[in-house]
Amino acid sequence: MGPPPYGYPPRPATPGIAVAGFVCSLVGLFVIPVIPSILGIVFGVTGRKEARRRGAPSALATAAVCIGAVALVSNALLAFIAIPMFVNQREKARDSSVKEGVHSIQVGIETYAVDHNDVYPDASEVSRDGEVGQAMDLWPTNPFTNQPVELGTVEGDFQYEVLSDGSDYSLKGNLSGGHEFVVR
Repeated sequence: MGPPPYGYPPRPATPGIAVAGFVCSLVGLFVIPVIPSILGIVFGVTGRKEARRRGAPSALATAAVCIGAVALVSNALLAFIAIPMFVNQREKARDSSVKEGVHSIQVGIETYAVDHNDVYPDASEVSRDGEVGQAMDLWPTNPFTNQPVELGTVEGDFQYEVLSDGSDYSLKGNLSGGHEFVVR
């Protein structure tokens, strides 16, 4: 290679660390984990220092820092939005499962009453091993514990009370956060 035209000395090349920072920042812009964005910022800052020390162009390093910062902020905002939504959906799914299970128990209780001259079962009969549970095809599972639902106040379980003469009852499901689902 010959001398540069017009007598200007050649300008040093952009430092490799600045290029690495730019690439990491671009990856961080399109990938959710924040590590590439952080690496892009660190490499960009290091690349700017190296470019200044050598008198090389620092535009690529500056772009790496800017893009890395934008990627980091956008990924953080996305995480603050997505994570609570995901957690909320899990709670909703569990609550729906509790409601479905309590409705299945209600069908079992009503079936018992039909078979016993409109008298509702005693609480001891409303369990997986009781007469209501034995008559059901499948006893519901507590989505919070992955165990069969039980009579109790724990999330996912149910509450059942029958009048002393057996003519009526109340049935509730225990949802997340201490909420109740009243069936009857």
